[in-house]
Amino acid sequence: MVDDGTISEFQPDSRHMSQTGETTQLAVSSLPPFLIQLALPQDYPLHAPPNIISIRATYSWYSRLPELQKTLLEMWNGEGVLYDWIEHIRTGSFINCDSPNKPVHSSSDDNRKLRALEQRYGKTTLQRLVVKFEEEQNDLRKMWEALLLPLWKWYRWGEPL
Repeated sequence: MVDDGTISEFQPDSRHMSQTGETTQLAVSSLPPFLIQLALPQDYPLHAPPNIISIRATYSWYSRLPELQKTLLEMWNGEGVLYDWIEHIRTGSFINCDSPNKPVHSSSDDNRKLRALEQRYGKTTLQRLVVKFEEEQNDLRKMWEALLLPLWKWYRWGEPL
């Protein structure tokens, strides 16, 4: 996997200790997506924050969604906040907000889910799934850069194809 440095919690020195004492290290450049459904009230952004209707993590990989939702709402300060929300999630800073330079420790619920996935798929299969997801993200980015970005620039700014 490629570590582009945008997710500090997953830098090469970050480690996850399993309950058996073994250390697993994983560097990623993108996280599986969140699906956030929201509505903007008429008095947004000056007098009301966005209303988060639902928030969920694809593949159920993140179990602290209520805390994330609370953090996002606390970020609103009477100004537009959607870009800040996107950056907060994109950079992974929500994972370890209190101390970004410390290793990420998962909750017991996360450990149970990980053990269940390892039992269902096996540890090596689970690692292959993470690598496959990363490769798919890279393929999508390459397709965007090669095919869709030039079309978008042509449509938006009239740049030649």
